[in-house]
Amino acid sequence: MLPRIKRRYASYQYVLVGADFFSEGGAWRSIYLLYRYLETKGVSVLLIDLRRGDGWRQWVCALLFSPRIIVNGMAALTRWLVLCGLNCRHDANVYLHDTAFSLDALQYDKPYLYNYLAQLLKSRTVLCVSSQMADLYLNRFGARNTVIVHEITQIQPEPVLQPGIFHIVMVGTLCRRKGYNLFVDVAEYASCHALPWQFHWIGGLGESDLAPVSQIITWWGWRESAAPLLRQADLFFLSSVDDPQPLACLEALSYGKRVVAYAGTGTAELIRGLVGCQVYDEYVAIAAVDAIREAFECNPELDSYYTKLDKYASVHSFLERIEGTLSDHSTKLQ
Repeated sequence: MLPRIKRRYASYQYVLVGADFFSEGGAWRSIYLLYRYLETKGVSVLLIDLRRGDGWRQWVCALLFSPRIIVNGMAALTRWLVLCGLNCRHDANVYLHDTAFSLDALQYDKPYLYNYLAQLLKSRTVLCVSSQMADLYLNRFGARNTVIVHEITQIQPEPVLQPGIFHIVMVGTLCRRKGYNLFVDVAEYASCHALPWQFHWIGGLGESDLAPVSQIITWWGWRESAAPLLRQADLFFLSSVDDPQPLACLEALSYGKRVVAYAGTGTAELIRGLVGCQVYDEYVAIAAVDAIREAFECNPELDSYYTKLDKYASVHSFLERIEGTLSDHSTKLQ
């Protein structure tokens, strides 16, 4: 087991570590865009999200065996296990985006951690977003080994789907709970039976052993927004085995798209009875294929879509339900 783990982590040309991916801030975006770029170039790269259940195990393995490590941002650096690990790997780099305002807050809130970090940065290569930040880290921490690498951005071109065939889309992290295996089985069934269906999956990799392999599915990876693809799609196929109420399904309905979902999901409650939508009760490929066929036999009745969305998925109806609950609770307390 250990030799296999060692070979795996030693094979990564880059290990990129963070703890705030897909959060509201922007500190994670440049390192994530680098990760996506390296992947497209066929470079062996690992992205470690410390918030995930296996994140700390990956971090320890990377410390032990990986040749190149970059730790991104204060969200990761302000964790003791990261700081202690970096103390053992003097060749690991850190990429900082933080101004004096953030550093002052850290010093006030966590003085012991701040002092430990200050000592660590003196001997580290610090990747900086600007010369201003490099000067800040030099003056505050004595960090002399700074490299200005800037931030990056990338404009994703609008996708254009092939006309003349039916496009079926799934949005979600690539994992078993989201129905990766079922989605592949349905796509392969459609291909074997020459059905004019093209399958698309939008979402980042959630389980490392589920790298997208089927050539009959277009794998889009994580995207800032699924809307450009959803607007061109003909049907949203929720392949999840269980899912409370995925927002992508609501978005698809708002664009007037057909939706097919398994009965064990919360979405099934919403779409059952809508013309152009179907629910399959048995979680097997043939049942899903039959449901998709039936959905394509009808044109969506958009008025019923919008009426249901207004009743169950609008902000004002959401607020009414919350206020009703709070009112009932207050009455019971009186």
